[in-house]
Amino acid sequence: MSVSRLGHRTDDIVWDEGHENDFFRRMPSALSLALEATDLEQLAHATAKGAEALWGCAAEVVLPSEGELRRKIQATALNGSRRPPGFRHDRRAAALRMPLIAHDARLGELVLRRERPFGRQEHGHVQYYAELCALAVHSCFMREQFHRAAVTDPLTGIANRRRLMDELEHRAGASYRLLMLDADGLKQVNDSLGYEDGDLLIVALADTLASVLEAGELAARLGGDELVAVLNPLSPADASARVRGLRVLVDDLPLPRRIRDVCQGASVGCVASRPGETPRETLRRAGAEMQRHKRRRKSDRR
Repeated sequence: MSVSRLGHRTDDIVWDEGHENDFFRRMPSALSLALEATDLEQLAHATAKGAEALWGCAAEVVLPSEGELRRKIQATALNGSRRPPGFRHDRRAAALRMPLIAHDARLGELVLRRERPFGRQEHGHVQYYAELCALAVHSCFMREQFHRAAVTDPLTGIANRRRLMDELEHRAGASYRLLMLDADGLKQVNDSLGYEDGDLLIVALADTLASVLEAGELAARLGGDELVAVLNPLSPADASARVRGLRVLVDDLPLPRRIRDVCQGASVGCVASRPGETPRETLRRAGAEMQRHKRRRKSDRR
């Protein structure tokens, strides 16, 4: 057993001030990529690369699914401080599994592997690095959640008006199809059955609309029971086929019988974008097309 310069007893290596200074000199550079990461996947990759540079080893950051991360953070917030166990030093270990713990929630692991064992001083450095990385993971996750909440409709879970307008602005000058869908009979459902059943109808419509989207397309709630889908460029024949398929699904929504007896389906309008047209102008044309379809449906029911 030896004694370090600070008087701390060690069982593997003597505490080295030069090694300590070198670690803290190189750590900001190793963390720089992690600080620039914009999502959890980038952050995990950058954190692992930083660890590889610091300790000359193979490194991996293991994070749970987004749902599991949310559960861990929420459980800690609701149940109070229950800090998970950390690690024990093993001077023979050539691999480390360091828990990533932030705000008393275990958010993942930093796994390091190399041929030679990690010393006690290195264990301390790895733990310090892992604590900083855990805070970065927590911050990145919360930032993603705040952003998602800002662009997601809380009732249906699809995009909200803000996200829709951003998408249309992004597609300005490009070719696309804009589909608008509106429930027929929502007011009667709300008046006779209550707003809870009206919400069930809107959610069922949103789920159905989202289920028919292809890669690169977007479903959004414009407001009330008006739903919009931004579709890829389609020929008139293909657009008509997509609309017919959607109408079939809408006429057979998975809803309680009491709602189906009152609801009268939905009206759908679909238009192609035009060069030089603003997003609001395209939305107005889609709305006008939907209203024409609504009037035809009313006339057919008479």
